[in-house]
Amino acid sequence: RLRTEMYLANQASAVVAGSSVEASSLIDEVRAPADRVWVIPPGVDVDLFTPTRADAADSRVRGELDIAPDRPILAVVGRVQPLKDQELAIRVLAELHALRGSAPVLVVAGDATPGEDGYASSLQSIAAELGVLAEVRFAGALSRERLADLLAIATVTLVPSHSETFGLVALESAASGTPVIAFRGGGLVESVSAGVSGLLVDSRDPRAWAQATASLLDDGAGLQRLSGFARHYAEGFTWAATATALTGVYASLV
Repeated sequence: RLRTEMYLANQASAVVAGSSVEASSLIDEVRAPADRVWVIPPGVDVDLFTPTRADAADSRVRGELDIAPDRPILAVVGRVQPLKDQELAIRVLAELHALRGSAPVLVVAGDATPGEDGYASSLQSIAAELGVLAEVRFAGALSRERLADLLAIATVTLVPSHSETFGLVALESAASGTPVIAFRGGGLVESVSAGVSGLLVDSRDPRAWAQATASLLDDGAGLQRLSGFARHYAEGFTWAATATALTGVYASLV
């Protein structure tokens, strides 16, 4: 694969990266010529992912997932695999229970990557060992519409991935008016604006994540303010903006 990517990168007239982190990787690891690498972040469908879905979706989604009305929801979205580290999200939930005496409901949305069924099964075992299995909902893979509904009603979205090329889920959550707490690494430093669309955590210590999450859950006014900022931030990453930038790349090659 690496040899093939090196060949393609050197034959291509232009190589488009989704973030500056990916661009650096292409240059350093794939040996893509730096003068042919363009950074154009992906866009988010701000009409599909929007806070306005929440009113219509809240009672239905809560009913489907057996979540009591008004109970805070943490969402973690992505293929279930060690790289995405849903285990960290479950450990954060347990720490929240210890810190606050109560915990929100954690919704894990996504199916296991082929070959990672054992990891997916281990998540339930870990949740049971930590005493929070009753607070976890494994929703499986969701359609785009159902995902948009979940992100709109969620209180906070956790993105505990070890690394992301960009981190589109963080933008989709922001567009939904739901602040994000993510690991400070990879492309997430570009898809999440610290203090604007959410918070970035330097550590992978569950207690540090729980403290960051509690700081939002326990500050209603701050959470609402961040929700508005998040939506505004996501509106700067529309597919129209991405398409316009790509048109510029095509025009430069003519």
